[in-house]
Amino acid sequence: MGETRAIDGDFLASSEGVFRVAGDELRYSGLDDAADVSSVGIPHTATAEGLYALGNGWLAILEGGFSVVAADPETAGPGALGRAHAVSSEDGGADGGSDDNGSSDDGSEVYEHVDGNWQRRALPTDDRVVDVAYGKRPYAVTEKGTFLVSDGDEWRTHPLGLRGVRALAIAFR
Repeated sequence: MGETRAIDGDFLASSEGVFRVAGDELRYSGLDDAADVSSVGIPHTATAEGLYALGNGWLAILEGGFSVVAADPETAGPGALGRAHAVSSEDGGADGGSDDNGSSDDGSEVYEHVDGNWQRRALPTDDRVVDVAYGKRPYAVTEKGTFLVSDGDEWRTHPLGLRGVRALAIAFR
């Protein structure tokens, strides 16, 4: 099964692809080298080759290397994705600098699922986004410890004072 990288619902992303719990077994579901997986609504997987959705097999949605995919369970339903985000690790342009399309100096781009389509979303930081989670709003965190909150139109930032961040967890009361 290789190195486990992410687990969501009954899906597991690993260095050898996507696996799914079926009864008391873990079965290979397809793809290679999966970085992240989201089981909410329509399952999606981030891989070095692209962003994929589970339909009649894994269907390519966006090309390029992706490291993060997340979907909001409050806005999704069976067969409907709702609000979701994905982070690409593709080159952010010829100069590697930030642009208005969500690119940053490290080459990552953030995509948001809006009205059935994936669109690039600009961020106010050049740091690499390592995770996205949902509460009342979408939240994201960068490897260098910047916390981001979406107000719908823009992302606001707050430094956490941490380095080497790898994930974000939201606790509900």
